[in-house]
Amino acid sequence: QGISTFPMPAAVISVGIGDDANLITLAYVGKVCLNPPIIAISIQPKRHSYGLIENHREFVINYPTKDQLKEMDYCGTRSGRDVNKWNELNLTKEQGKFVQVPMVKEFSFNMECKVIKRIELGSHVCYLGEVLATHSD
Repeated sequence: QGISTFPMPAAVISVGIGDDANLITLAYVGKVCLNPPIIAISIQPKRHSYGLIENHREFVINYPTKDQLKEMDYCGTRSGRDVNKWNELNLTKEQGKFVQVPMVKEFSFNMECKVIKRIELGSHVCYLGEVLATHSD
């Protein structure tokens, strides 16, 4: 068990572009470098979002407010293979400045990231993303 029992704050990650854009809730998210600003996220290869991040090499980290926990939970319990989470949750895709992957307009904080390194770790693949821009309300 070990690390799986540690409390870890989750984030909603946007991956993919256009009609293929998807949202996934991840707990394996963290800053790993200040200069340049780098964030690490880890995804299991069996997840729908894995293929999207592999193809586009970009992602957006979206942090909801405490009033949007229902949306965060939904994104972590449904597969983008089966449902369009953007439509189901009435979330708006907002174009960022540097990546093609959309941000969640309704969420309070967003970070546009470009994948700079991919690391296979076992059950998960870790993506190191350079933060190109941040947006907040």
